Amino acid sequence: MKRASTVAECSTASPGALPLAIRQATAVGVSAEGVLVEMAGRSRLAAIAVPFLNIVVGDTVLVVQNESGDLLAIGLGARSAAPRSGLEVTPNGDVVLRSEGGRVLVEAGTNVEIRATKSLDLTAAELEVTADIGSLHVREASVIADTIRTTADEIATTVGRWELRARRIVERATDAVRSYQGLLHIGAGRARTVVRENFAIAAKRTSITSQEDTVVDGKRVLLG
Repeated sequence: MKRASTVAECSTASPGALPLAIRQATAVGVSAEGVLVEMAGRSRLAAIAVPFLNIVVGDTVLVVQNESGDLLAIGLGARSAAPRSGLEVTPNGDVVLRSEGGRVLVEAGTNVEIRATKSLDLTAAELEVTADIGSLHVREASVIADTIRTTADEIATTVGRWELRARRIVERATDAVRSYQGLLHIGAGRARTVVRENFAIAAKRTSITSQEDTVVDGKRVLLG
């Protein structure tokens, strides 16, 4: 399909020099050598004169022809409505790696490093990390979530101080072993222990103090 090219006179031409004709062309291919444009029914290769134009197929490109007859891409007339992909440098110096129509895949034979002197933000609908060995080193960490589920064969935790606050705690285990070298203090509004079979307490000294009644009820009560 042939496209009519629009010709305009460049107002920045120096005095005495021939004015440059700025034409509109359609990008039909992009490579490391430049951009292949279609203009007046012909396809020609134009060198990209302005770095980081981020031209994609379908864009309307502004081109000029230099004294040697070579085409130079100097700007964009209109963006294509197709999804954009590529590397873009914004006017404020940001570098944007974009893939609107697909995914971005980074592969390396050894390591991939991301460094930021200030912050690193990740935003996604879903986040999945898979690794044989993982390690996280931070001075302070905060996790905010509606639900956290952890599944592991073994969890080992070593801390200097452990503080847990919850409206309700439910623990279920086949066996539970707890060992304390110092003081074990339990403060509760009410306490109830239900044991289906034997209940044994072994201590050097045992003291039970009640402000009111103390009830010991059993089929047999053996003292001494």
